[in-house]
Amino acid sequence: MHTKFRKNPGFRNAPIFSNLLHEVLNSPVQDVVKDQEKKYATPAANIVEYTDKYEISVALPGFQKEQIDIHMENNQLVITTERENGSTQGKAIYREFYQPNFKRIFTLSDKVNKENIGASYNNGILVLSLTKAEEAKPKSITIL
Repeated sequence: MHTKFRKNPGFRNAPIFSNLLHEVLNSPVQDVVKDQEKKYATPAANIVEYTDKYEISVALPGFQKEQIDIHMENNQLVITTERENGSTQGKAIYREFYQPNFKRIFTLSDKVNKENIGASYNNGILVLSLTKAEEAKPKSITIL
């Protein structure tokens, strides 16, 4: 008995999925960002809200923490990675995968204390801790 293998046609529903996310999030979803003639892939991210903070986890596999840049730019938290692709020893003659550089931008609202942002990186996951601004934290009201 022979097993038939067929070429992977790719994720055919990607345009539908992208359009749905655009409607829900009101921002386009892109796999590759072109910035000043460099191509960046968009890393996956999770955002969790706690009582006193927000936590953003970003998947950045295969990087050293020295290759990750995090900075604030006009109320935007910008995460970029830089690494050299290829080898100085030889020339790739066949390639099925590449290790992209990543770029992800999060626009921060006034609910975030932009002066108190922490970051850690472990096992390919960057975790950013964004403390809530005092006016965004829940307050209890005493009954008189």
